[in-house]
Amino acid sequence: MKRALTVFVFLIFSSSLAHAQVEPPDKKFLFREERLRSKVRKARQKKIADARSELQKFDPERVNIDLDSSKLKFDSTKNVVSTDKGITVVNGPAVLEAKKAEVNLENYNAKLSDDVWLSEPGGDVIASSADLNLKTRVGKLFEPDMYFADGDYRIQAREIEKYAGDEFTFQDGVLTTCECDEDCSFPWSLKSTSGRVEKEGYARLKNATLRIHDYPVFYLPYMIFPAKTKRATGLLPGTYGNSKRHGFQLKAPFFWVWNETSDATITPFVETNTRVGSELEVRKIFSRRHTLIAGGLYSNEEWRNGEAQGTEFDQLNLDDEHLDVHRFSGFWKQTWSGDLAQLPVQILIDGRHASDDLIPRELDQSETVQRVARRNDRYVNSTAVMRTFLFDAYSTELSSEYSQALITNDDVVLQRLPALDLVGYHRFRPFGDNPFGARLIYTNALQAVEFARDRGFDGMRLMANQKLKVPFHIGNFLEGDQSAGLVLASYDLADRNALSKTNPEAELKDKTDRVVPLFDTNLSTTVERVYELEPESYFKTLFELGTRGRAQEVKKVKHTLQPVLRYRYVPFVDQSENPRFDSADFLPRKNLITYGLVQRLYGRYEDRDEYRYGVEETTPEIKDLTPLRDLGPLSDPFGLDAPVTQLPNSGVFGRPQVRELMNFALLQSYDLDEAQNDRLENVDALSDVNATLGFYPNEYVRVKLGSNFDTNQSNFSSYFAQWQLLSKRGDELRNRLTMVDGQYRQLESGLELGVTDRVRLGYYGRYDDLQNKSIEDKLGVRFLSSCDCWFIDVDLTKRSNPDETRFSLTFTLMGIGEFGSSFLSKDAFGRNNNNT
Repeated sequence: MKRALTVFVFLIFSSSLAHAQVEPPDKKFLFREERLRSKVRKARQKKIADARSELQKFDPERVNIDLDSSKLKFDSTKNVVSTDKGITVVNGPAVLEAKKAEVNLENYNAKLSDDVWLSEPGGDVIASSADLNLKTRVGKLFEPDMYFADGDYRIQAREIEKYAGDEFTFQDGVLTTCECDEDCSFPWSLKSTSGRVEKEGYARLKNATLRIHDYPVFYLPYMIFPAKTKRATGLLPGTYGNSKRHGFQLKAPFFWVWNETSDATITPFVETNTRVGSELEVRKIFSRRHTLIAGGLYSNEEWRNGEAQGTEFDQLNLDDEHLDVHRFSGFWKQTWSGDLAQLPVQILIDGRHASDDLIPRELDQSETVQRVARRNDRYVNSTAVMRTFLFDAYSTELSSEYSQALITNDDVVLQRLPALDLVGYHRFRPFGDNPFGARLIYTNALQAVEFARDRGFDGMRLMANQKLKVPFHIGNFLEGDQSAGLVLASYDLADRNALSKTNPEAELKDKTDRVVPLFDTNLSTTVERVYELEPESYFKTLFELGTRGRAQEVKKVKHTLQPVLRYRYVPFVDQSENPRFDSADFLPRKNLITYGLVQRLYGRYEDRDEYRYGVEETTPEIKDLTPLRDLGPLSDPFGLDAPVTQLPNSGVFGRPQVRELMNFALLQSYDLDEAQNDRLENVDALSDVNATLGFYPNEYVRVKLGSNFDTNQSNFSSYFAQWQLLSKRGDELRNRLTMVDGQYRQLESGLELGVTDRVRLGYYGRYDDLQNKSIEDKLGVRFLSSCDCWFIDVDLTKRSNPDETRFSLTFTLMGIGEFGSSFLSKDAFGRNNNNT
């Protein structure tokens, strides 16, 4: 009874406010047209706002009224002029027209009829007749059809009374966002006996009926929803779904605007077989330099009776599999920058917490939990940082970090409480002006960290990293640098327990230190050649595919070869007695040569309009081009949608646009020590060969490949391949295959396909090739109306660990609200955007 009552209250709350919805502050989209529609809407709203601002500059007393003087009639007793051959009234961007008019020349009140048309920033009105003031455009419109560009909706009514300040009331009206032919009934509409609309306020309807093709399906005696282009309090899109394990699922988020700089989202949720609870997220902007966002989740899970609900604990190897009835998760992220004691200071606080280790995996659909940790993370990390500058050449940072383990035992996790870093950078010219450009760069970094934990060795570490570097060049064909450094460390332990499995009583020394020298040499050069492309060549056609190719043509390509040679020497230093808090505590002996070749292909694009573009510029040097983004975890858009490398100021008037079309790199290392050590078996002095390839010829094809090849075993130790294919109509295919040491091989795929103009298909899947099983599959189908005013999303999700199958349905009335699932809160493959 209690469970049924909870669901009933949720349903009533959601249904009664279903139309009082507003766009979330950070909405994400499933299909491409949603992202494009958001961009177009923002651009249109800015244009409307600019036009309204321009309208306010015009004096209503200087309104321009144009009448056909040859057909005028004048009534001197009433001081009224009339015409049946047309009237036009212009006041800046506002225009009023009608075929027949009677105008009082004293107060400019007018009676208009026959094709009355009023156009103002943000909307147009067509009416059979009107009683309006020509200066203020305030009055009554009869049988009007009013369109509002702000919200893409229209109102047809028997009568509309228009007031100053973009407010109006209507009688016997129909509201919709559908754009249909006149002889078609609206796919959906709201019919009301009367209503009032306030721009940047709310629309209030009496006796409102939701109609589907003129058939009534839902009635509310009173209804309110925001009529704003800015943030507004209201109900956000709800989530309706069903899972074979969790039962009926429902979320009803509510967006609450406190003031111009503060808002919050409150999201009650229920899963009838598992849990009931709520989320809260608060956002506050104190100033340009001070912001806060914080949130929390509470889930009561007594309904599951301690059952695993499909979660396979034995596969997760968790240290703690305990599940509380009352579960919590939260975060606090605050940033501040300003001046303290005449020093520039920045403070960052990023606190996160999960009450148990399974929250990120079992509640990964929660926006709050996603901010705390992703489902495959090993730790929940909280940090606090304060940064400032000292003596011009030094930066300093005071920080602390606390990590909550999601797999291992929290008692053995090391915490940095706190850490102090001081980094200095100095440049000198002891050689004066010389033909080799040689100069001296000295960097010194100091760090003090207090490590703490409940079990195992901990204590203080002091570390210093001193480095001298001499960069140089020989002419314009060779550049390099030579550097030498010392890494010093001193340890003072509070707890000396070595955490040895074989010897539990083993202890470390309480005080130790170490000094490790480092030596590095880098050499590189660049060979390049510029090619002219023939007008009908295959490469020119390939590089000009897409919308950019219609506006610009590639004139030249430049091929560069960049050989690189690096040498690093680290002598052997006994560090066996030192504790190992992190990777900085052990620097192995190295006598390593790294060599390789990097190739790049750049294209120079010029506008096809010779009158707009005609200035010749030289092709850029490699050092002028920004580097490519490093490969990160799989996310939309797989790291492939980022613009290819180009000059920061390229593409502006008078300059060509230079883009990187392809790159290829080969790197390998040779260990001199291992080559000389004949006593070691199964040791190869040659490292794996690292190869990477990037190919970005146009808007439709983007490819990244990479591998590490073991020359000794003649096999690949790791590789990845990811590619993206797009079509002119918006179809999209993404794939990524990743393998690491034969222990991990996973394929991820995403597809967005336009089956017809009104049906789109979305899919995302992850497949474990080693275990021959699917990890996650999401399939979504979107059905769009012919009038572009509604769509239906059907979402089917199946995943393992926890084993779950979920079905969801979304019915969206564009511009008014959404009924259904959170299908549109996912990325292009139906996944949460910040999930790996």
